[in-house]
Amino acid sequence: MKKSMIAIDGSCLIAVQLNEPLSEKLEYHLINEWIPFCTEIAVLETFYIICRKKGWELAEEKIKALKESNVIQIEPIKDLITSAAKIKCQNPISIADCLTIALAKKIGGRALFLKKEKEFEKVLENKSFETELTFFNEII
Repeated sequence: MKKSMIAIDGSCLIAVQLNEPLSEKLEYHLINEWIPFCTEIAVLETFYIICRKKGWELAEEKIKALKESNVIQIEPIKDLITSAAKIKCQNPISIADCLTIALAKKIGGRALFLKKEKEFEKVLENKSFETELTFFNEII
């Protein structure tokens, strides 16, 4: 089976790093079925959320392990700024989500979010994205 390219949101990284519900299934897919990418902003979000929930030392340890694992390709945002800005201009969603969607477009894959937040309900009706958005809790 050919692995598919996927841009993962910070919510997915956080779930895996904190062993939240769905994390085992998500981790399995990340390793075995997908070629995962994320933005630097997704790593930043993961870092500060782990810090808030579990403390600085654990956050530092988890992010270091994430980077060293090379399971997920971490992409700089400099080449995504124009595309993300256009998405943000047209949709009332977070800039981090816009960057994930822009990354998915760049790699020719899907954007993966852990679950569909309320802000996505309305924008999905407009179908204004040039790439597929996937919500992990809906596909398992």
